[in-house]
Amino acid sequence: MELSYNSFKPSPDRGGNAYLYQCGFERCKSLHSFGPAVRDHYLIHCVLVGKGTFLVGERRFSLSAGQGFLIHPDIITTYTADADDPWYYCWVGFGGEGSSFIMSQCGLSLEQPVFSFRNVEKMEKCVGEIYRSVTPSSNPFTTTARLFDFFSLLYRENDPKRLMSRGAVDSAMEYAARNYSYGVTVQDLARHVGVDRSHLFRIFKKMLGVSPQEYL
Repeated sequence: MELSYNSFKPSPDRGGNAYLYQCGFERCKSLHSFGPAVRDHYLIHCVLVGKGTFLVGERRFSLSAGQGFLIHPDIITTYTADADDPWYYCWVGFGGEGSSFIMSQCGLSLEQPVFSFRNVEKMEKCVGEIYRSVTPSSNPFTTTARLFDFFSLLYRENDPKRLMSRGAVDSAMEYAARNYSYGVTVQDLARHVGVDRSHLFRIFKKMLGVSPQEYL
């Protein structure tokens, strides 16, 4: 397993709205796995190259370059590099009283931990700037500014089309929960949210990592 950069754990002012906890880059070997483990802070991984899987609870997400995942504090997770095309990712760990709200504004939550980003090079550069901002004589406000640049980049991915897709999935999940005992079908879910089955399949795979049938 090759570390492109070493991670670090500074001693932040924990009274802040959001503070950097750790940051780094890692190029994993085939099937390298971390977990099951629990974190005491928020941690976001962004896949820059390759593939892997992310497990949280009973949900399993398959991810590739241009996708990322959020690890919530106090939740057991496991993530594993692909056997044939192991991933290279960067990560940003953070805490603070405002972290939960910031994540909700970026469209991320325990229920929706996976996201996409369009520009891999821009993401790699953004996280690299966070990493390089921390030195023995660094200005803590510069590091905080770089962290919020990262949040801003995540927020910009939250376009209306993505929000509409998430709303359709949430509506389908709620309908399934209310009507499961009545033998609800995938066609019923698609009809309820007003989309065809193929579109429902795509947004379920994107948002939840499973097909509508697997979810049922």
